[in-house]
Amino acid sequence: MNSHRLFTSPYLAALEKALLFAVQKEKADDPLQPVVILVGSHLLGRYLVRMLARESGGLVNVRFVTFGQLASMLGRNRLEGGGLAPLPEAVEDALLDSVISKQEFEYLKPVKEFRGFRSALKSTLRDLRDAGLVKALGELISRKKKTSAPPKWKELAKTAEQYFSSYRESYYDGGDLLEAAIEEAAAFPSRFNTDRLFVYNVYDFTALQAGMIKAVSDSAELNVFVPCCPGKSYGYAIKGRDWCLKNIEGMAEVGLDGGSEAEGPLKRVQDAMASGKAVPPDKKDAASRGRSVEIIAAPGEIKEIEEVAGKVLEFAGEGIAFSDMAVLLRHTDQYLPLIREVFGRAGIPYFSQEEHLLTPSPLGKFVTRLLELLPEGGNKDFYRPTMISLISCGCLSFLEQDDEWDSDQWRKYSIDAGIVSGRKDWEEKLKQLAKNNMNPEERVKIERFREYVLRLIEKLTGFPGKASFKDFARAFNEIVHEFTDKDIETWVSVLAILDQLGVSATRDKFKETIGAWAQSMKLSDEDDINRFQEGAVTVGGIMGLRGVRFKALFAPGLVGRSFPAPVREDPILLDDERVALVKRLGKKGALRLNRDRPSEDRLLFSLLVQAAQERLVLTYAGPTSTARESGCRVRSCWRSPRPSPVLPSITPG
Repeated sequence: MNSHRLFTSPYLAALEKALLFAVQKEKADDPLQPVVILVGSHLLGRYLVRMLARESGGLVNVRFVTFGQLASMLGRNRLEGGGLAPLPEAVEDALLDSVISKQEFEYLKPVKEFRGFRSALKSTLRDLRDAGLVKALGELISRKKKTSAPPKWKELAKTAEQYFSSYRESYYDGGDLLEAAIEEAAAFPSRFNTDRLFVYNVYDFTALQAGMIKAVSDSAELNVFVPCCPGKSYGYAIKGRDWCLKNIEGMAEVGLDGGSEAEGPLKRVQDAMASGKAVPPDKKDAASRGRSVEIIAAPGEIKEIEEVAGKVLEFAGEGIAFSDMAVLLRHTDQYLPLIREVFGRAGIPYFSQEEHLLTPSPLGKFVTRLLELLPEGGNKDFYRPTMISLISCGCLSFLEQDDEWDSDQWRKYSIDAGIVSGRKDWEEKLKQLAKNNMNPEERVKIERFREYVLRLIEKLTGFPGKASFKDFARAFNEIVHEFTDKDIETWVSVLAILDQLGVSATRDKFKETIGAWAQSMKLSDEDDINRFQEGAVTVGGIMGLRGVRFKALFAPGLVGRSFPAPVREDPILLDDERVALVKRLGKKGALRLNRDRPSEDRLLFSLLVQAAQERLVLTYAGPTSTARESGCRVRSCWRSPRPSPVLPSITPG
């Protein structure tokens, strides 16, 4: 039996020291001894690489993997050796739509056509898959003996069976990969040349992920590092700790010594989060200008980010490098555009993985506008604002080669000509505008503008109305390539899989599928990872950066309506129904419950606080006075929405 260890502490600093010591001990006899560390995110892995190198003087042969990467390394050969290929995410929605259109719902029929039904159903099916319940649910429903299973369960079981079986003869998904990894877990020592797996800052996992960890523990020793301690703030992580102690035979818990490495108010706040006790007032700390905590209320989100930018520049002037600062966001879609604007204006370099998605890039904007402009035969075809938005996206090769091109000037021409929409408007009104212009040079520019627009309209008009997904993708790529010199064929060609799986192709379905693909497509994962903590402020979601420590940490958006987020139950399978389902299947705890969200948010906030090494700045749009006596510096300049309920946890209020 292996001797497994579970190291626990509420302090990230203590967990990092314990990991460093364990890795050095592993390599004491052989510096080239392979070390494998399972982490919750790519960025946490990259941070720990640098931390270990900095604190140890350099380590080699240390590999950080996420759940997906570990599952791939263990189970991929088993699946692909059987002739299966990975199913691209880009085709999942279209596949589900095809299944829904063929499914004869009864219980779910009244909501089948509602907006959001597909995404909600997809989320529920994924939860069932990740919990390993699809097969068990199907067996329950198909028993010859009469069952009192609710009608909803029967429809979910039938839909899940049809959806997952629609591609499993040729393709595999993330759930299949985890199941294959469980089967191949005994090969972990030979595959990685080590009989030990380190698991760092992973406290929450699906049933299939848990199954993989348990299977690996049968052939390798586990060293698990979990941020937890008794108390409300860390309650969500206690579940992961308890699972390890209950399910991994031979697992022994080791409580780590050591506390906060911060000073002044920040140390007291971190100690308070760990102990669950209120922060006592301390006038000496309140006057401290060193390692401090600040809570700033601002009149709106844009002012919040301006305050953050000001503090970033202030800290940089005091010697903290941009790469040692981070802005952690609860809602990246709400705050990232503001950061882009304010930080750009202030000359602050920043890094964000979310920023390098396809959609906000010039090419992504072109793809999005191009989809909107594909003609539908209505009076909004070639709508002027959308046409100008496409022309102004900044990636059109034809225009970039034209020294006289000016998107603002072309926008003015379209307004002066009185264009609304339609080919006739563009052709005749620009022609008339040029004819009426007395300036020869200006007339030439208008004619060039007209020539370009008509060329674009001709290509859009020629886009096929009926075709296979493969032919739709080829035609779309030809337009993109002609006008931008970019080739997206390798990205959109995956849609041909839908033809192979028998999904009916329509132009609307193609547009919807490409639009969803563009929202999640990244331009370059590897380049993004390499830029992390390289001379720029890190900006990202709280989940993706949990466990990563920075000298200065900023957290905007801490208002009550967003942090903690309100509990929104799965509309397809409510929490009470989930509890009843797993009880009926004998799989207690296999399905996640949305009612646990507030507990998870409290843990995320605790980890956020512990991640600050010297400075912590919390902001929200609204007033506060609760921290004024705590030694936390407070500045309020607005009186409106209420702050997040998590803020009083670091103040005496």
